[in-house]
Amino acid sequence: MHRGLVLTITSTAAAGLIGLATTSALADPSPAVIAAVSATANQPSYHLTITSPRMGTIESDVVKPDKEHAIWKSGETIVIGSTMYMKMGGSWKKMNVPGLWSSPVDVVKQIQAQGGNYTSSDLGMRIIGGVPYHAYRVTDTKKHFDDVIFVDAAGRLGRIEAHGDVMVFSKYGETVSIRAPM
Repeated sequence: MHRGLVLTITSTAAAGLIGLATTSALADPSPAVIAAVSATANQPSYHLTITSPRMGTIESDVVKPDKEHAIWKSGETIVIGSTMYMKMGGSWKKMNVPGLWSSPVDVVKQIQAQGGNYTSSDLGMRIIGGVPYHAYRVTDTKKHFDDVIFVDAAGRLGRIEAHGDVMVFSKYGETVSIRAPM
């Protein structure tokens, strides 16, 4: 079941995908990635485009502190607080789903708690679609997979390439109105 798509990415999945050790060694890029997760979670709003081989393209807007609207080929959800509206078969269904939102502090704590399971390496500057990013490879040493995290010039998450999915963050701070559909 959908658990707040963007929240999954920026909070619980961020912890799962980019959980890092937070040692202060100068060669360890993890503080930059942790700072980017926190900076992203602290934005008043942002847009996220997810391209997934399993689900196709998903477009989502997030408005702090607790609103999200996601649209994809086979569905649509609106989350406001702990209430989720899910469009199924052309009609909306309302449900209560507590615990969808995590604070930036919670996200960083999750990352720190899982830090021993990850290593990270600095890949340097990359330009993708004309946008400059600082790239970091994050390796889960237990599950044996690599993700690449791209931090934008403002120190926020710009792009994540994880398990075949590509997540692109944009439109930081733009005004977005998310309202209950019913």
